[in-house]
Amino acid sequence: MQDMVYKIKADFLKILGHPVRLKLIEELKSGEKASGIWWLSSRSDNRAFPPSLGLRNTGILSSRQEKTTVFYDIADHDIFHVLRPSR
Repeated sequence: MQDMVYKIKADFLKILGHPVRLKLIEELKSGEKASGIWWLSSRSDNRAFPPSLGLRNTGILSSRQEKTTVFYDIADHDIFHVLRPSR
């Protein structure tokens, strides 16, 4: 049972291990953003990277759709407590 807890924690930290994901989490600190703006700001090299990849499944992000636009926001602001020591 304890091994499963460590696996879940390790998987969670793996999701946070990508610089683009960390950048997007920091950008959402100020509030909700539309996916198009989010995607443009996350393109550090010319390849497509779905910014929400993994972040919604872990409960870090929430999303809502308004017509054809998807908006993302931080679902659990406790994530900033996890990230704070790494500044």
